[in-house]
Amino acid sequence: MANDKQMENIAKMLSGKMGKSSDEVLKSMKTGDVNSVLNSLNQDQRSKVNSILSNPELTKKLMEDKSVQEILRKLDL
Repeated sequence: MANDKQMENIAKMLSGKMGKSSDEVLKSMKTGDVNSVLNSLNQDQRSKVNSILSNPELTKKLMEDKSVQEILRKLDL
């Protein structure tokens, strides 16, 4: 699992992009609250994420990507 410092750094990075405090992002990360993240995206971004998640073939391709695997490994997912 990513250590607390790594989680804090990821939360800080995402907070600016999401328009939320790093504490809110960290809480969402720890609880697995995906809706909080999706709700912070603009309509176009949300549509793209939903399109990927609703397409098993595309989701599989994404999950096979080495950089995505590394991120998930760091987050212990």
